[in-house]
Amino acid sequence: MDSLDEAMFEIQSGTKLFLKVIAGIEAAIDAIDDVTVNVCVTSKNVSELPAFIDFAARHGSRPRIKFLELVPCQNSYEVDRSNFIDKYVSSENILLIIREACGEVVSAATPSNARLKCKYYRVVRNNVIFGVNPNASISYACQRGACRDYRLSPEGY
Repeated sequence: MDSLDEAMFEIQSGTKLFLKVIAGIEAAIDAIDDVTVNVCVTSKNVSELPAFIDFAARHGSRPRIKFLELVPCQNSYEVDRSNFIDKYVSSENILLIIREACGEVVSAATPSNARLKCKYYRVVRNNVIFGVNPNASISYACQRGACRDYRLSPEGY
């Protein structure tokens, strides 16, 4: 879920499914104890980071939000590096923006089912737990043979 703005979501996804996606996330929050919403942060949605923190706070500090650095991994960003550079936001900048908008942020324990490269934090004023997942800023390679995740490329593949 890369945008909480319906118009931006429509542009990013090419669908008019924003309300259904939000309803699905909220149903998951009601039904499951451990829900994570992944947000791939780019220059186009970086201004929405505080909105995602507020979204989690409105839902009782659930779900956990995980902010992901953009990664060039056999996608259009790997082919067009200038496009990647234009859209890339580092994990350090993600954390700085959240601190500036939301106030004090402290380290939080890494959930047992989380990947170790993701660093978790807690916003003091509302106890929202969020992760910042470096991708491009660390030595990273898609481990296709061992990967357990499904990924959706910007092109929909």
